[in-house]
Amino acid sequence: MWASVTGMQAASPVDSYAAPEPCPEPGYTDEVIMASGSFTQGSTIELSCDGPLRAPYTCYLQGGLNFAASRAGVLLAIQKAYFKLIGSLKNNVKSLRQQLTRLRLLKTGKVVIPKLAASA
Repeated sequence: MWASVTGMQAASPVDSYAAPEPCPEPGYTDEVIMASGSFTQGSTIELSCDGPLRAPYTCYLQGGLNFAASRAGVLLAIQKAYFKLIGSLKNNVKSLRQQLTRLRLLKTGKVVIPKLAASA
């Protein structure tokens, strides 16, 4: 969710360099993350994306003055979320491989586990 909101902000015509951060908002029980690169603060006709940080982690997309700008925002949001997921999966696979290697070495007895020194 965070990556898709960041992608939406990056595709905005104003403040595309900004990185959305979740924060408490009046009327919400959970923190909310918002992206809006609109010319008029608080405008709902221009492209924006927001949502509360809780399951089911839904982003609400509003506005969009024209199809091309809205499409670019949605595509960039999907791209950011996709690559964030792929990076996370690669890190998890790497970690699992390391753990399996350690377990195999321990099982075969090829690894000597050093004993902890007794504290004085």
